[in-house]
Parts: sequence; structure tokens; C-alpha cells
Amino acid sequence: MTKASVIGIDNNFALIRVVGEFLAGCFLYQIFSTGKLKNLPWSIISFLTSTLIIFIVILFSSAFTNTFSYSINKFAFFFLILLYTILIFSLAHEKGKLALWLGSPKMVFWGEASYSLYMIHAIVLMITVKILPAEHFIYYSILLRAGIFIFIFAMMFLISALTFTFIEKPSRIKLRNLTRPKQIPKL
Repeated sequence: MTKASVIGIDNNFALIRVVGEFLAGCFLYQIFSTGKLKNLPWSIISFLTSTLIIFIVILFSSAFTNTFSYSINKFAFFFLILLYTILIFSLAHEKGKLALWLGSPKMVFWGEASYSLYMIHAIVLMITVKILPAEHFIYYSILLRAGIFIFIFAMMFLISALTFTFIEKPSRIKLRNLTRPKQIPKL
């Protein structure tokens, strides 16, 4: 087993996953834009979907067993893609307190910074595997392993926030200014 497969980034099914996510997003947008499903109980659907996602991750992930492997059962992985699609769709229709919370400045910041998180998470995981190899922590307490897990997540979020704030956002502004059509003065 390679170190990359220990943390679940061994690229098995990567193309299928990305194509599936892209097609699910296109399909989701087509359904969302029609507005036909807006009267369903989306608060309940988002709660149930979130609960099911958490349950599946805990059930199929061996992160909290003595193997300390983050690989998730392949069936559960593809089922999670479907559940995330439903969750995103339900959150897009949300109108209550959850919608207010998701629209808060902090959550909008993390929504904008999510691409930076996506871009750096695998790098942080690869570096972490080199610095803190999972094999060394197999027989340690669940609290230590959970602490390492929390530390890795904190590093991912910190680095993505810094990357977004100091690289992505300024670059986006400069690119917009470069590509903005120049206004020709009227004579």
C-alpha cells in the first residue's frame, strides 16, 4: 500500500470522480434553473442528507480504527457524490436560519476560498504523510490521532485562507483589469 493510498489520494477513479462531479453539477444547475422543485421541504432534506453523509463517512472510513486509513469503500465514495449533489441542491433552496448563516461574511469568504482549499489540500496531505507517517501512529490513542487529524485540517484551512487572500484574490483583480475592454473615448 502506498502512502498516497493510505490517505485516499491514490488517483484510482479520479477521472470518473471528476467527470461525475462535473456532470452532476451541470444536471443540478439544469434542474435548479427550472424552479420546479422549489416547494419541497429543503430544510428537512438538507438535514437528512447531511446526517447521512456524516454517517457514511464514519461507517465506511477506517480513520478511527487501528489501521488509520482514510480510504473509503468505493461504493460509499460514489454514493457520497450523489449525496453531496443532493445536499448542494437543497442548500441552494434553503430559506431559513441556515441560509442566513451560509450568507454570512465568514461563510461567503470560505465559499470564495474553497477553490484554494481544493487546490492545496492534496499538497498538504502529501507533506503531512512525509512528516507524520500514519504507520507511526497506528497504536496511539484515538485522542492523539484525532488531534493529528484536526491539525491537518487546520493547516489546510490556514494555508488556503492565506493563498486566497494573498495570491488568488489579488491575481483575480489584476486579471480582470487586464481583460476588461478598454473604453474608447467618444469624439
